[in-house]
Formats: sequence, C-alpha cells, structure tokens
Amino acid sequence: MARLQRPLNPQAVQEADNEIYARHFADPRPNALYDAEGLRRPLDPRDPAQADLRQEWCDLYNSSLNQPSPSQTQPATPPTPPQPPTPDLPPAGNRPVSKPVEPCAPKYGIRIQLIRLPDVGERPTYWPTTTTGPYASERYSAEITDGHHDGSLDGQGSVRFDNIPSGSCSIRFPDFYVEIERYFDQQLQPVS
Repeated sequence: MARLQRPLNPQAVQEADNEIYARHFADPRPNALYDAEGLRRPLDPRDPAQADLRQEWCDLYNSSLNQPSPSQTQPATPPTPPQPPTPDLPPAGNRPVSKPVEPCAPKYGIRIQLIRLPDVGERPTYWPTTTTGPYASERYSAEITDGHHDGSLDGQGSVRFDNIPSGSCSIRFPDFYVEIERYFDQQLQPVS
C-alpha cells in the first residue's frame, strides 16, 4: 500500500470516510467499522485484519483527490444518486453525542413484613400468648444491598427499601424471641 502524502486533504478525508462507511453500512455487526449499536469505529492503523479496509479507504481518498471540485464540474454532468445516510463518527472517548446519558443499572425494591400467623397446633407453655396480626414497631437490623440499616417496623409490621441494587438481603429481629428467652432464663434459675 502506497503511503499517502501529508498533510491530508480534509475534504478528501471526509469524502473517503463517508464512502467507506456507506459501502459497509449493511455488513453484519459488530465489525471493524461499526460496533453492535451501529456507531462508527475508526480504522486501526496497525491491525493486519483491517489491511484491506485501509487499502479501500486509501483508494477512495485518492479518487476523491482526483475528482474535480464542484466549481470545475460541467453543468451537463448528471448528479450522483444520493447516498444512504450514515451515522456520524462519534467523538473521541466512550460517550457518543447520540447517547449522552449513561444507562442506569435497574433498581429494585423490597418490602419485609413480620406478622403473626394463627396457631396450627397447641403451642408450648413458654410461647408468648398473642393474637394474630403484625408486629408493629418491632426492631430490625438489616443487611440490604445498599448497606446496613437499623430501625423499627411501621404500624403494619413492615419496612420497605426502594431503589436498591439487585443482590441478597437479610434481616434480623433482635427482640423477637425476648419473651421466650426470658421464660427460659426464669426456668433455668437455680432453686434455692
């Protein structure tokens, strides 16, 4: 491949760029010229796999240099058919102008409720005597995907965490078995 004479002609560079991207617009993606989303990629000057594309671009560049300028064209020359529109070359960096907003990771919510269920059988004598319903104001200690949380359940015996990343969560109710533990502590006291 012959080396191009520097400095390059900016108009010829633009014409060669537009033509090579237009010629390969329908090629399966991702490829050397387009990423999976259809955004243009610049050619790699050192990649041996892109040698044919670089030669094609050089040929297009040289042919655009040899074309007469629009002021030199004869009016009898038929106009060239319009080329299919191609996306503009993204700016340097990883955020093209057509996509100025970064996609956000999906956020989730979790609601935890502690409620009393009706007894399915007879409970031992040490079990607290309560009716069914929520455990309002029960203290909790939770490990949620966005960090550690301590607090109390609301009047419905629940707590909600919104806009958290996906992952595993855990919750403890430190006072839940206090009455049972108290009962066992009393039973285990030595009789004097």
